[in-house]
Amino acid sequence: MIRTSYWSAIVSAGLAVAVTGCGQQSAAQTQAAVSKAEAAGIKTVADAREDAADKMADARKGLTSTQLDVAHEAAEAARSVAFAKAEAAHKVAIARCDGDSGDVRKACKDLADTERAAAKASAVATKVANDPKA
Repeated sequence: MIRTSYWSAIVSAGLAVAVTGCGQQSAAQTQAAVSKAEAAGIKTVADAREDAADKMADARKGLTSTQLDVAHEAAEAARSVAFAKAEAAHKVAIARCDGDSGDVRKACKDLADTERAAAKASAVATKVANDPKA
């Protein structure tokens, strides 16, 4: 009787382990599956980015030279207008500085020069950003 109970207990325990273990992965198997999925995701994203970059390059090639010329001229014209505004503002600032004297006058003119240089640098940066030929 003890032998029968002993073997019954062993068989029952074995069946319990087999039943509860069905379909479950070990921690190592789970980590391997997660790593595989992450790698596949990274590759998918990289492929999508590459595809998008290729499509953008193809679209840019599709622009006619006339469209590129118009965009270039528009960027150049905007830069020219910004330069003219910077020069006009500089002349007004210098005229205002002439009402001062000594160190105040020099500081005023230095500030006017700095503001003109900053305005022109901003205009050039905007042109470069918007000019397809830059």
